Amino acid sequence: MFTGIVEGAGRVCRVTEDEGGRRLRVAPEPPLSLDGLSHGQSISVSGVCLTVEAFADDGSWFEVFTAAETLDRTYLGAVGEGDPVNVERALTADGRFDGHLVQGHVDGVGTVTGVERVGDDWWFEFSLPPSSVGTSSRRGRWRSTASA
Repeated sequence: MFTGIVEGAGRVCRVTEDEGGRRLRVAPEPPLSLDGLSHGQSISVSGVCLTVEAFADDGSWFEVFTAAETLDRTYLGAVGEGDPVNVERALTADGRFDGHLVQGHVDGVGTVTGVERVGDDWWFEFSLPPSSVGTSSRRGRWRSTASA
């Protein structure tokens, strides 16, 4: 589980095509720390729950596998070396639960259909496939404009 609050940023430092998907190596940018990271832990990369498959002992990078379906359903299919990503470590039972409890599992892909500046804020409008409308959180400024 995750809070949905971005903990830090990282940069994709290597992309390797692999059978059934691709491997992404991500280098965290300070102040993000990978202290205590271990093989098999869940980690959110740009909102997608992935599994740590390898990491440097010095905390300079971690590596995840992204399956073909994940690449098709998320922004991660378009990332390349040097691209920034958001990173969040999984919640621990003894940690603070700031933000919201989210799983990081992607059920569909939406399209940004509008962007509007309102004072100091940015409002985004999205079009969702009908299969995702019932599973999407209706928080903030939300209008259901499901596409056919």
